[in-house]
Order: sequence, then C-alpha cells, then structure tokens
Amino acid sequence: MKQIAIIILLNILTTYVSAQNRPNIKFGKIESKDFAITSPVVDSGDAAIVLSDIASTDFEGNNNGDFSLVFKHHKRVLIRKRTAFDEATVSIQLYSGGNTISTERLTDLQASTFFIENGQLVEKKLNKDDVLTEKVNSELSIRKFTLPDIKEGCIIEYEYAVKSPYYSRLKSWTFQDNYPVLWSEYTVSIPFIFDYLTTSYGYLPYTINQGSKKFKTYTIRIPSSNAGMSSDVLTLSGEATTNTWAIKDIPAFKAESFISTASNHISRIHFQLRAIKYSETNVSYVVKDWYSTASDLMKDPDFSKEIYDDNGWLKDEVKRLMTLGDDVATTKKIFEFIRDNYTCSDYDARWLSQPLKKTYQSKTGNVADINMLLTAMLKKAGYYAVPVLLSTRDNGIVNETVALLNQYNYVIARVELAGQVFLLDASRPKIGFGDLPTDCYNRSARIIDRMPALVTLDADSISNVDIISVQLTNDTQGKMKGGYYGMNGKFTSMSFRDKFLGKKNEEIMKEITEGYPQGFSFENLSIDSFKIYDFPLTVKYDIKADMGDGDEDIIYFNPMLKEGYEKNLFVSAERLYPVEMPFCLNETYLLTMEIPKGYRVEEMPKSARVNFNDNEGSFEYIIAKQGDNIMLRSKLFFKKALFAPEDYEVLRNFFGFIVKKHAEQIVFKKN
Repeated sequence: MKQIAIIILLNILTTYVSAQNRPNIKFGKIESKDFAITSPVVDSGDAAIVLSDIASTDFEGNNNGDFSLVFKHHKRVLIRKRTAFDEATVSIQLYSGGNTISTERLTDLQASTFFIENGQLVEKKLNKDDVLTEKVNSELSIRKFTLPDIKEGCIIEYEYAVKSPYYSRLKSWTFQDNYPVLWSEYTVSIPFIFDYLTTSYGYLPYTINQGSKKFKTYTIRIPSSNAGMSSDVLTLSGEATTNTWAIKDIPAFKAESFISTASNHISRIHFQLRAIKYSETNVSYVVKDWYSTASDLMKDPDFSKEIYDDNGWLKDEVKRLMTLGDDVATTKKIFEFIRDNYTCSDYDARWLSQPLKKTYQSKTGNVADINMLLTAMLKKAGYYAVPVLLSTRDNGIVNETVALLNQYNYVIARVELAGQVFLLDASRPKIGFGDLPTDCYNRSARIIDRMPALVTLDADSISNVDIISVQLTNDTQGKMKGGYYGMNGKFTSMSFRDKFLGKKNEEIMKEITEGYPQGFSFENLSIDSFKIYDFPLTVKYDIKADMGDGDEDIIYFNPMLKEGYEKNLFVSAERLYPVEMPFCLNETYLLTMEIPKGYRVEEMPKSARVNFNDNEGSFEYIIAKQGDNIMLRSKLFFKKALFAPEDYEVLRNFFGFIVKKHAEQIVFKKN
C-alpha cells in the first residue's frame, strides 16, 4: 500500500509541477519583458522567437446530423531580424466539399502587431478587410493576411478558430519550429465514439503529457427530409477523452547532413481516424487491416484493377519483346522498353492519373502509371508480377503495422522468376535492371497482393563500392605523369549519369578534376558504361604533374590529392536524431607514386587503423616507402547506414580523425 501511495503522490506532484509550468497567456496581454527574452534555447543569431504556440481541437454536434471539429489557434512571435518577416504572413487552409454544409469556416480572427515606441507599448490591429481569399481549386481555398507595421523588435500575435465538418482530418500539431519555441501546447478532446490512432514523432520530452475523461453530452440536429418539418434532435452522452501535450524551451530544428526528411524527427503529433464506434456491436472501421486494404486496392480502378484485366491491346507489344526460353531476358527487355520510351511526369504518386492504355499510348505518366504499366506487361507475358507501395525517404517513414495509404507516395513493380525476385522501377531513365534509386530505401515497402507482405528496403542492406587508383611516375624530363582509374559503385554511377550524361568531355573533365593541387593537368578522358546502366561506370584519364622546377628545397605533397575528406561531415557538437546515410559507405583510394627525381622523403604520415563501434565500420590509412616508390591505401568501410543518436559523438570523432589523417602531407627534401 505504501508503494501505491507513493506512486499516486508522485503523479499528483508531476501534474502540479506541469500546471505550474504552463504560462498564462491571453491575447493582447503583452509585457515589456516579452521584448527581451532570455532562454537556454535562444541565442543572438535567432531571427525570431516563438513566445507561445497554443491550440486545441474539440468536437461539437452540428445541425447536419453529424459532428464538427472546432480548432482554435493562438500564436505569439518576437521578430528580431528582417529575415524573419515572413512569420508575419499567415495562411490558413480551408477545405470545401462544394456546398455550405461541407465547407470549413474561419471565425474569431484577431491579429495585432506590438512594439515599444517612446517607452510606450503600441498596438497595431489587423484590418479585417486585409484578409484575402485565394482559391487554389474547387476543394481548397486559403485565407491569407499579413500583420501591419512589421519592424525588427516587434511582437506579432494572432488567434482564430476553424469550424470543420471533416472529423477525419483531426489536425496534427508540430511543436518544433525553424526558430526556438518557448512554449508549445496542444489539447484535443475526443468523444467516446471516435477511435484515433495517435502517433508522436521527435526526441524532445513532453513537459506536459496528461489525459483525463469527462462525461459530455453532444446534441446533433438531423435535418428533416420534408420541407417545413422541424429537425430531429439526437443526444449522445458518454465519456470524452481529453489529452494535453506541451513542451517548454524547444530548440530550433536545424537539418544537418544525412537526414532523410525533417518530418521523421521534428517533434510533432499526428492523428488518424481509425474507427467509429456507434455501439459495442456496430463499429465502422476507417482503417482496415492490410489483407482487406490490399484486396480493396486490387479492385480499385485508380490503383491496380487494370493489371488483372485481359489487356489484349498489349498482346503484340509483349509478344515482340519476348525472348524464347529466357524469362529473365524477357523481363529485362520489357523493363527496358518502358524505361527507355516513357517519361515520368510525377515521382510523388500512389494512384493512377489515367487508364493504362492512355499511358501506353501517350508514353508519359506518373510513377504509378509507368510502373503499373510495367506490371501489366509482365503479367501479360505470363509472369507473377505485383505492385509494391512504398514511401520515399523525403516522404517519411511509415507505421508498418497500420494500413494507412496516405503514408505512401510511390509505386514499383515486383516480379518472381523461378525463385528469383526482382524489384523494378522503370520510371527512372538511367537505372539498371533490378536496381532502385536510393530514395526508395526507406526501411520497408508493402506488396499489394493476396498476401500483402512487407518487403525490407533498408539502407543498411545496400552498399556502394567506390575504388579509385592513381599511379604517378617520373618521365625523362623529371616531371611526373600517370593515370587515374575510378570504378564507381552502383549509386555513385547513378548520380554520375544523372549529372553528366549528355555533356561534353571537356565540361565533365573540368568538373571532376576540380580540387587537384596546382601544377596538375589532364587529358584523354574515357568513360566506360556511360549508357549501359546495368554495369558500374568507370572513369579514366591521364595525369601530368609539375612538382616544381627542381629549385625548391622542400616540397609538401598531400598523397590523397583531391580524394580526401577535407571537412567533417558532422559539424554540430550534438545531435538528437539519427544519422541516415543513403547506403553503407565502402571507399578505397590507392596511390602508387615514384619519389620526385632529385628528392628524398624527409617526413611521411604514419599508418593507422581505427574501428568504429568494434566491428560496425573501419578506417585504415596504410602508407609505406618501398625503394623509390610510395604506396598508400586509404579505405573507409561501414557495415551500416543508420546510426542512432547515441552513436553521434563517436561517429563525429571518427570522421574528425579521418579529416585529420587525410590532411597529412609527405615532405620531400632536395638531395
């Protein structure tokens, strides 16, 4: 009993402390101290400070036989520099179903700018006539306004309410901003009949995270179908669940190197309507299981229904591409036909934009159109091919356990051939058979078939092997000459082709040799497999190097040439979110060079080997002098691409060591 009493007491104290932390903020109640904020998350470089950002969502019965959402938002921002003046322009999205009943309404808007003038607080109110309406399309409009008299050092404040009939669109909330936030809070009260999936993102702990239940009654008026008759009144009573989340002193979110998308890591909370419970036995599921969802998608004309049709119009084309007795060769020819003849208009699409026959004829479509056409052709050829849904890296990671289609934004094809499985993306014009672009490797994908299994697409599972070899020898005039040979890995080859295919050799040579020491010149550029996308791309060119006219007593030479890491990839002293590399690094640099004529080695870097987290990665820098030659091997290798925040300091120090080692020079002294 003592233990239970202690736990209850601790919970009471925590709630009490949280309540004490909550600021008492009311519109227009600005104090002089608000203009001179000090906080551990604020520094002199911040162009703005979000003093408070508070919102709530509640439900109420409406006059149309249903529920409405009431979203209230109150925000206060200190503008410190001109670069943050954009904060004073506010856009509020309002959805419409084409009639008054299904239109969101903006109410209770007030906004003001505050500043100190001659020692007095001055308020400039927004003129309601300055609130503009911008119609985006038939379903979306934007109410937009800019607060008046913006100047450095002012405070802007606004609040409004939006009444919405779309309870399936319970607003999410983002706590973190591009600027520091001193207080961010969101309260949601949900009636007993609604079941929402609530997902939290980010790594900042909540200052307040508490829920309560309260008996509430909702009055819903059901319009009569007979003109002149009064509406029916439905009263629903039961427990409503109210949750409040708040965070104090939130640092500005700063995107750093190797981050897939900020939405994965910025502190926010998201809601998805999962079910409506009219009674214990009458439940309407908005989100179904994956088996039901996949079955629905297979019958959906906007997704994959067409691939199961006869599609006789594909017969001749498929017959022309078939290779007798070789299923892999046939599949590859069909893939290449689509890849080389079709243009993708949109790489962010999970639904068809047009019938497959139109895509086939027009030779253009979004990523779903193109890869669904590929799937249909493979099925027409007699192969087991199905579509696969995924979310690209910039779209964010998905909740694998819940069949939420709006998490996904990309479609690829999957085909099985005698025990072999190939994942295909014909929407990219410079990609090899069975390869996927790096942005598809975002942890997992989902097969849309009778058995909607997960497909692992983890960046830890793919590696990019780059090998560079440089040889330098002395010519008869005492100059140095040699050659460069680089074999690019799969993903480096993709990037190289995307960047340089179609450009002249002179332009390519100029860019890829940038960074060499002074006195180096290049010629005879040769690129193999530029247009053969299934093979790694190789680059070769001749090098000439003038190490000086022989009069220098000492020559300093960096044996890494331009291939070393000059700066640490990880700048920040700490990091709250993971490091997400696109693939496992595997980089080898080899140098063999003759010692310049008339010189000897006075000083040379020392060899070193360093492991990262025991066996998760390694770096070696092995250098040796053998006779008149110097040989160097620098190799960086990782077994993983995703690193947890607790690994960040070790990773940063690891790359710091690499940068230091790659900067070391050989000292040649004249004989």
